[in-house]
Amino acid sequence: MRQDVIKFFDDQASDYESSYKRIDDLRSFIFSERKRIVLNMLGGSFERILDIGCGPGVYADELSGRCRRLYGVDNSEEMIEIAGDKKYANAEFSTGNMEDLKFQDGFFDAAVCVGVLEYLDDIEAGIREVARVTRKGGAAIFTAPNAESLLNKLDYWMRAVLKTAGKFINMDLAGSFMNYDFQPRLFGKSTIDSLLEKYGFKVEDSKFHIFRISFLNRMNPGLSLGLAKRLNFISSRFLAINYIVKAKKTDADRERHN
Repeated sequence: MRQDVIKFFDDQASDYESSYKRIDDLRSFIFSERKRIVLNMLGGSFERILDIGCGPGVYADELSGRCRRLYGVDNSEEMIEIAGDKKYANAEFSTGNMEDLKFQDGFFDAAVCVGVLEYLDDIEAGIREVARVTRKGGAAIFTAPNAESLLNKLDYWMRAVLKTAGKFINMDLAGSFMNYDFQPRLFGKSTIDSLLEKYGFKVEDSKFHIFRISFLNRMNPGLSLGLAKRLNFISSRFLAINYIVKAKKTDADRERHN
C-alpha cells in the first residue's frame, strides 16, 4: 500500500493545507477538530518535537513555538518540499518512514503522529520506532480511525459494495464515494493501547471524536457538515470515527526485558 499512499499524498500536496482552512467543508472541520484536540493534549514546551507525517507543515506554526527544535518527516517528497519552503528558523523537514526513523535513541521529548497509522504496512514497527526515539518521560500522541465505530463500519461496507457492484457493470461507482484506490486501516482502542504498553508507553489521555456519515457528505455536504458540528460533543467509541491517544514513555519496551 505504501507506494499508492505516497502517490496519493504527492498529488494532494498543493491543496492539502487548504483542507485545514475551509469553513464550509466536512473534511476541513474534521482536520481542524483533530488538530485542536492534539495540540491541547500535547501542551507544555519541549526541547525537541518530532512531527511524523508532517505533510506540508500544517502543525508547524504551533509546534515550532512549543520547542527549541522541530523535526518533521513525511513519505511524500512533494509535501516535504512545501513544508521546507516555509523556512521556520527552528525546524527542519525531511522525507522519512515511520517504520524506520533516522534518529538516535531517546532523541525527542515529544512525538506527534497524526493520520499515519492507518497507512502503515506494519503498525507495530511504527510504534516501536516512535518508542525508540522518544526519551523516558517524553510524550507521544497518535491518531487512528476507530475500528469500533459503527459509522466507520458502514463507510467500509458501502465502499466494498460499490466496488463490487462497479466491477459487474464495468463502472467506477466507488469513485463517487472515495478519491483513492487503497483502503486505510481501522484500529481498535485496545490494539493501539496494548502496543503502546508493549513498547514502554503509559496512556495518559484519550478521546474519541467526530460524528461523520461519509455517504451523506457525498449526497448533501451541507447537511453532513451541519450534523458533524451539531453532534461534535459525541465521544462514544461506538460512533465517533477517530481515536486520539496521548502516552508517556515510562520505560524500555517489554521485549528488551525478555
